Amino acid sequence: MAENTMEIKRIDYDFSVCKVEDYSLAKLDSEYCFIGKTDEENSLVCITAQVPTNVTERDDGWLSNILSNNNFLKRIINLSERSDLLSAFFFIRQ
Repeated sequence: MAENTMEIKRIDYDFSVCKVEDYSLAKLDSEYCFIGKTDEENSLVCITAQVPTNVTERDDGWLSNILSNNNFLKRIINLSERSDLLSAFFFIRQ
């Protein structure tokens, strides 16, 4: 792949953005699972078919893509401190 090009790959799953009581029922070993925690909520982005039963809110209908090309991402997003980053995920509403 050329240094100034970027490859976008579609992930062939539907995703859900959720608030969960805790992560005890989340399938953290799933192929795709993203978590975030603040003092007010436990957030989970997961494959829709794997949404746990302890959700308090959920928003279905998200798609995900992967941007690939480490050099391109460094220039665009200024990630020079993260040289180990090889790709980035982004989610879009269907």
